[in-house]
Amino acid sequence: MPRGKAIRNKNGYGTVVKLSGNRRQPYEVRVNTRMDERYYPVYDVLGRYETREEGLIALAEYNKTPYDISNSKMTFRELYQAFYRDKYELSGKSFSQSSKDCTRAAYKHMEQLHDRLYKNLRTNDFKSVFNQTIDNKPISHAMQEHMKSLIVQLDKFAL
Repeated sequence: MPRGKAIRNKNGYGTVVKLSGNRRQPYEVRVNTRMDERYYPVYDVLGRYETREEGLIALAEYNKTPYDISNSKMTFRELYQAFYRDKYELSGKSFSQSSKDCTRAAYKHMEQLHDRLYKNLRTNDFKSVFNQTIDNKPISHAMQEHMKSLIVQLDKFAL
């Protein structure tokens, strides 16, 4: 992009701002999604980027298919509840009681993840759940398969 003044975006589109200081990713993409009680805009941050062009591309992709930014703050529990409701209650498909019970049991075995942000969970967090013991007995292979299946389904649902 040539030097000089940046081209102005249309109202409600969002903005790319350069943050102060010497940073690795100095360009922040912001979107105005709501107003506060004084009717000042409250910005939600989409992300930070190395170049202004990368930020503009991310902003254009967001405006092409906008999504709810607050979903990135969902905990494991909230994501599971939304997934369970969508799959078993709202989909219109019929599932066996055994399928529902296995999903709930797998969720209960992952209790240490319930209150953590889903986007912050990493492979080691999931591995620690598989390696736990209940009453000094390891989790059965069948339950580990149900837990893995639930994690895969939650990942697809989250995307």
